[in-house]
Amino acid sequence: MTERATRRPGKKPLAARLAGVAIRAPKRILLAVGIALVLGAPLGLTAFSALDPYKFEDSGTDSAKASEALENVTGIRADGTVIAVVEGPARSRQGRRRVTEVAAGLGEVEGVERTLTPYAPPQPALIARDGKSALVVAEVDADADSADVAKAVEEEFEGQEDVELGGVVIADDQIAEQSERDLLPTPISLVIGGEIGGRKETAERVLLDKQSKTRAFVSAPVRIRT
Repeated sequence: MTERATRRPGKKPLAARLAGVAIRAPKRILLAVGIALVLGAPLGLTAFSALDPYKFEDSGTDSAKASEALENVTGIRADGTVIAVVEGPARSRQGRRRVTEVAAGLGEVEGVERTLTPYAPPQPALIARDGKSALVVAEVDADADSADVAKAVEEEFEGQEDVELGGVVIADDQIAEQSERDLLPTPISLVIGGEIGGRKETAERVLLDKQSKTRAFVSAPVRIRT
């Protein structure tokens, strides 16, 4: 005899019964979720400090082993740099002076091993085709902490409107920060919105509003043509 045949007439499946309870008493369900969040928060929040947001690779893969071998030989991070886009006439004397200043500023940041400019040795590919901007590439020490380097670079060039920062190191830091902002408020907003406002559309609105737009450059910004 099958399970369907033995089920008593009129008895609803477990999933349907649970859904019915949630529909009839949504505030109680939200309150229970809120209590669970409060009880689980001390453990769950430690995940952000326990997990390294900059380690996206499996150390056992061939690519990871190759990167590690390169870093051991060169002392420079194999998978990430800091890129500064310097606005201005890069081929002029004034533009060259400004690009050199930016390179010097990057070189003073702890964790930056060396910087590359379009001039010494000559690297024309680092100058935009229209000559109105140039790239300065900073290679990062393999043992440096990406978050520390990113924050130090951002502080170094804060308020300098002719410099835009990008590169994998900056992108990693911004993606990690955006992920934390997206993950933390969402469950709390669901509980507070449902309990205080009593609005059934809160969950949908919060989830739609959490579509993040990461502005970091993983490589050179697309408006710079080299």
